[in-house]
Amino acid sequence: MNNEQFKAELSETMQALWSKYFNGSATVSRPALLGNTNLFVTFRLGNDTKEFTNGIPQNDPVNFTIILESTGNDEYELTYHNCSLSSLKPESKFYAMRSERIRTRKAKGNMPKLLKSLEKTIQKLHGVSVEMVEQDQFLELPYNPQDKVKSI
Repeated sequence: MNNEQFKAELSETMQALWSKYFNGSATVSRPALLGNTNLFVTFRLGNDTKEFTNGIPQNDPVNFTIILESTGNDEYELTYHNCSLSSLKPESKFYAMRSERIRTRKAKGNMPKLLKSLEKTIQKLHGVSVEMVEQDQFLELPYNPQDKVKSI
């Protein structure tokens, strides 16, 4: 299997993993600019520009990006660039919004090990998302977050 086929298959696997916890949500995979050994994957609750505040994808409440780097011999390194929920109601009237960070750890190993680590992080993010939906903590969004977050 060549590198492009591998990245396409991996992107499909990550979309399936994300869809297991979030309805109608998107993942965006893109290769690194300076080499083909890295793959950047961004996970979002929104699925198209109509679902993002002001049509801007960076306004999505889920800020979750990973970097997957091949280190050779079927070994990979998974780095979490961002992992947080934003667009939440503030705790103080003096703030416009707040965010919740999800603690992550870098992982190294073969692909099944990394996918297991990624799923564990997605489960944490899903748990916080469910809690925020139940407490009605999301600010006004173009969609109802309750429709996007699966209650497993």
